[in-house]
Amino acid sequence: QSALTSIAAFAFAILAAVSAQAQCPVTELISGLQRPLGSTISNKNNLIVAESGTATPNSGRISIIDLTGNRRTLLAGLPSGIAVEGGGEPSGPSGVAMRGRTLYLAIGVGDAVLAGPGPGTVIPNPNPSSPLLSSVLKIHFSAAAEMITSGFTLSAADQQTLADGQRVSLSNGGGDKVKIELVANFPNSTPNPLPGFEGNVRASNPFALVIVANRLYVTDGGQNLVRQVNLAHGSFSTLVTFPRIPNPLPFGPPEIDAVPTGIVFSDGKLLVTLFRGFPFPPGSSTVEKVDPTTGSHSPLIDGLKTAIGVLPVTSTADDEGTDPSYLVLEHSSGNVLDGPGILSQFATPTDPPVVIANCLMKPTSMTLDSRTGTLYVTELPGRIVSIPVDAVAFDDCDSGVDIVRALTPFVRNTATRGLVRLGDDVMIAGFILGSNGTDNELRTVIRAIGPSLAGAGVAGTLQDPMLQLHDANGALIVANDNWKDTQRAELEASGLAPTNDRESAILRTLSPGNYTAIVRSVSGSTGVALVEVYLLN
Repeated sequence: QSALTSIAAFAFAILAAVSAQAQCPVTELISGLQRPLGSTISNKNNLIVAESGTATPNSGRISIIDLTGNRRTLLAGLPSGIAVEGGGEPSGPSGVAMRGRTLYLAIGVGDAVLAGPGPGTVIPNPNPSSPLLSSVLKIHFSAAAEMITSGFTLSAADQQTLADGQRVSLSNGGGDKVKIELVANFPNSTPNPLPGFEGNVRASNPFALVIVANRLYVTDGGQNLVRQVNLAHGSFSTLVTFPRIPNPLPFGPPEIDAVPTGIVFSDGKLLVTLFRGFPFPPGSSTVEKVDPTTGSHSPLIDGLKTAIGVLPVTSTADDEGTDPSYLVLEHSSGNVLDGPGILSQFATPTDPPVVIANCLMKPTSMTLDSRTGTLYVTELPGRIVSIPVDAVAFDDCDSGVDIVRALTPFVRNTATRGLVRLGDDVMIAGFILGSNGTDNELRTVIRAIGPSLAGAGVAGTLQDPMLQLHDANGALIVANDNWKDTQRAELEASGLAPTNDRESAILRTLSPGNYTAIVRSVSGSTGVALVEVYLLN
């Protein structure tokens, strides 16, 4: 049985009185949501929250919640259904990730499978509530829509249109519009024959996702794997499948599932939380570090109970360039799935955790407002709470690139590495420049590095990268192929000129805002490239 669907079976229970030693620095932002599972924060400083819905099929929704606790519907009528393995609770919208004005949304298994003829057996549902269960949707909306929308509703006909590979554009008559596309439609189940019942299946259950360059990585708690999706054309494959482990407890099955849940990108690696399956033995849950190019993985943090999210953060007290600490969110702390959820901070992966809050009610996701150092946690019973944390910078999980914070006159750098192929199969790196409070003209160097990576031991490097810089609306600001062709003197004076003539670089004075750097292949070459952003002032 999938632990993600088991979460639903153990719905909100009344918490026992908190002891004097309990840590509970939480403030309720909003309640009454419909089983929120995923959240992110937009560049308009609103929380974008995915809700599984109610007992009514296709009642999933995306809500916009401002930081004073006011909720509006962005999109209703999203795919959902009652999960057979979830104790009769709805499964639908789950993980969310944003790049600019585009939201990527994972949809859970819903009612795509049914109880089989015997105990513990599962069969495909011939008539699921939606053709879009176990999928990823792409939702584009304007800043105006986010600020003024009265909401949109996806109809059954719209869902079928999306399943057929066509785009759906919705308008609510108020002048704001939203466009929706199907990015990937995963199998709802895979064969899992059992002795005496060959027709048994294992359900899928997409849970969380992260954008890294031109790839989308999606955890699947039902299939125990992470999928990678090519955003250019929607093809997908399995990056890594996590093995089952022996059950150390005297009850339950002999082996337990991995159940990957949360996923983020940090320092060139994917960090994936493994929740583990029934009976959820204490100490068996881990945070895994996964190579996005090979799928190889190893534990980063172990000894956890029910890890459902991880977030690398840099403390205000840290010196520039120090390694991040890690916030880890655990769904429950007691026997099976009883007991309060816990938020802990690990100064290093091997240090003992410092408990920040141990009074959470079935937490499901967390997102950090880096402007204020406030963490927002969604809870399964329908609440979002805020928690102050000593952190002002974190890895931008939507772009795979660190957020650049212009706080002092100092060279600050962020970078990400990825594979560049031909045509539109490019590497995309979004970054945000914030005001330093005194100067809104920010001298910035963006570089696309390829051939010189070989000297650092990187195999299969891109031999001829080209760099493009776009503004928040997608308009091209400037492009460069070989860095010596333009701005040679300025780049050399900055000390950031590339070491190979075929590499690309741009020095530009930019205003605070959102930007996108795109690395393309030139001369038919393909391979690994590095895109870097340096803030000079």
